[in-house]
Amino acid sequence: MDDIMNNLSSRRRRAVQWGLNARLESLEYADDVCLLAHKFSDINAKLHDLHNAGLEISKHKTKEMRIYNRVDSALILEGEVIEATNEFTYLGSIISVNG
Repeated sequence: MDDIMNNLSSRRRRAVQWGLNARLESLEYADDVCLLAHKFSDINAKLHDLHNAGLEISKHKTKEMRIYNRVDSALILEGEVIEATNEFTYLGSIISVNG
């Protein structure tokens, strides 16, 4: 998983700004990945890059959460719309749109 994520993130920078000089591409733990991006086009590209790299992505377990700039476009993988949510649990912590 680390090799795939490092390879995908080294080709293009589509991360969120983290401090003055750092960027955060994703959060990873075991077989869970939380992709991060400022733009819808970047998160869409990241999702498709992971899928094209051969990772099996469960469309039923995958959720999307948008904090700012809600876009009317749906995130779609293999013809199925990824469900939008206002909160999710990651490593025992609840992450929500309102913090």
